[in-house]
Amino acid sequence: CSMVTLEKTKSLYSFDIFDTLITRRVGTPSGIFALMQEKIASDKRFPEEFRNDFFDIRVESEKYARDVSKSVHGFNEIYFEDIYSYIQKEFNFTSEIIKYLKELEIETEIENIVPIKQNIDKIKKLLSEGENVVLISDMYYTSETLRRILSHVDPIFNNIKIYVSSEQSSAKWDGGLFKKVGKEEGVEYRNWKHIGDNKFSDVRNAAKLGIQSELY
Repeated sequence: CSMVTLEKTKSLYSFDIFDTLITRRVGTPSGIFALMQEKIASDKRFPEEFRNDFFDIRVESEKYARDVSKSVHGFNEIYFEDIYSYIQKEFNFTSEIIKYLKELEIETEIENIVPIKQNIDKIKKLLSEGENVVLISDMYYTSETLRRILSHVDPIFNNIKIYVSSEQSSAKWDGGLFKKVGKEEGVEYRNWKHIGDNKFSDVRNAAKLGIQSELY
């Protein structure tokens, strides 16, 4: 009599990042820019107009970068660098100043990050059971920057694969990022569960592909 070894069906668990695994102490994401404005308020390296209006300048620069990307590439996902490249051109800042502002933004994010323990514990349990876990985010930060932010709250994130829209040139909001992840991970949609806080991007778009989706 011959023994047949049954191969375990490949499964995948994915989690959104912001407002699913971590949240911010500020009421909205742009609240980070208000805190940055306070930090540069007395920094004489910047013109007074810039110091007083940084919040609006940062918001408008991101909007402009998305508009340009959409008109040129037909896609409004952007890189972090795109935002500050526009600021640099507008104010004729040196590369050193721009580097400082980008680092200030990331540091301000880290200072104001709060872990969502309930979902981080879910990831720890899944990993302890040998399950495959990835993170998926529609975000202009690189996966390296996101890992830096996440690792600040828990070292469990040091080695988890991160898929981010800016690097993949596709997003959750149009379903394209889910398709890329599915292909890369070699998993069938029916064997995949995604958890996130956005009813449209995380739940509806995942479910449309046949992914099991759960709203946090």
